Amino acid sequence: MKFQKDTKIKIFKYIISTDFFLKLFTQQQIMDFIESIWDLRLMPSTDLRFNDLASDIHQHIINNNDYDNDTLFLQKLALIENDEKFKLFIEQVVSPNYNNEESEIIKLVEVISVH
Repeated sequence: MKFQKDTKIKIFKYIISTDFFLKLFTQQQIMDFIESIWDLRLMPSTDLRFNDLASDIHQHIINNNDYDNDTLFLQKLALIENDEKFKLFIEQVVSPNYNNEESEIIKLVEVISVH
């Protein structure tokens, strides 16, 4: 599956606007979700206070809540730049591990399929 950059951004923007995505944060599943796609312990942090990206993201998403979704996914994780990670992101969005609402899954698949 290969998407153009602008298509990836449209899909990403749609996904982060859904109730499903909000639930990941409210149910404290966001770190598990991210770590199902990226091995954050092996990724360096750009913040010198942290040894790895896992610690960095945990601090800024869970403790401080001062990274927005664009900062997290587009800047820190470079989601749009990596086709394989983008594919995994989509797979996890519709995975029953994180999304058990059939109607939401169907709508997400429909939106993705259009692109």
